[in-house]
Amino acid sequence: MKTGLAALGGIVVAALGAGAGVAFSASATPASLASAAPVGSVPVTERQLTDPRTVEIALTVGGDTSVSSPASGLVTTWSCAAGLELVSGQGSLSVDGVQTLNLATTVPLWRDLELGTTGPDVTALQTELARLGQSVPVDGTVGSATLDATVDLFAIAGDPAPDRDVIRAARVLWLPGETVTVSTCDSSTGGVVSAGDPVATLTGGLTGAVVARLPVGAVPGARNLEIDDLTVPVGDEGRVTSPEALATISGSDSFLQAVRGAESSIQGRLALAEPVTVSSVPPGSLYDLDGQAACVLGDGIPTAVQVVGSELGQTFVTFETPTSPSLVALSPETGPACR
Repeated sequence: MKTGLAALGGIVVAALGAGAGVAFSASATPASLASAAPVGSVPVTERQLTDPRTVEIALTVGGDTSVSSPASGLVTTWSCAAGLELVSGQGSLSVDGVQTLNLATTVPLWRDLELGTTGPDVTALQTELARLGQSVPVDGTVGSATLDATVDLFAIAGDPAPDRDVIRAARVLWLPGETVTVSTCDSSTGGVVSAGDPVATLTGGLTGAVVARLPVGAVPGARNLEIDDLTVPVGDEGRVTSPEALATISGSDSFLQAVRGAESSIQGRLALAEPVTVSSVPPGSLYDLDGQAACVLGDGIPTAVQVVGSELGQTFVTFETPTSPSLVALSPETGPACR
């Protein structure tokens, strides 16, 4: 009897084991997946592309220049440090306790200006006053508006009571640009200076910028240069030429860091000024790839494409046909010629 029970137990265990094996095997490959047919084609989708390309930008920087004290005496305040920016319209230097005003004019003030004074230096002063937001005519003649505007700027710079009937040249610290960067300080608080003595050496200004190597296979079209969060137009040869664009680059963090580190280039991105519409296809749909040219089976027809980029497992192409196909075949090992 025990022998019979043992045999029966063995049969039950064997049956359970077989059943368990069947159950495990069935759960490993669901019937819905086992019977699914392989995907033979996928839809073609479209998206907007600016085709950004990381590039190196070669910089051309002019020679260093100096900022000179407009007055003689003891330096009582001098906000100066390597890498610091001096800004037109602000106050950085005081001599014998008298505040000076930073001004970037095309013609440095070389004389005192009184009511009725005329000349190109007056025009240069008025132009800068207007740029700084003052309401002043640019007519080359010192009027009450010019005097009042200068008084207002002195107040902003920290001197609420300058001369109100004359603009003294000894009170104006001339800057060669709207914003300049200090390379070295040639004087310090407590030092004695004479009018004309250098008080700081400035880093040379940016005179040119060009993309060192234009990217190969880029989508044709007008492009902008993106540096940090700034954007400037760039020519077909990757060259930046306009003074406004160079000034914008000069104000970027990347440029300032390059200047401080004596670097001759910075990184940026070259991107289309206006995005273009491209088609997105899987990489496996391409065949007969030759450089940027390739073929796809689009709606069953061999179709030529130009590869313009890729991202996250998708390839961006432009079709050399008036309209794009709706489907492309996947993994065509070989295919009919499309060109």
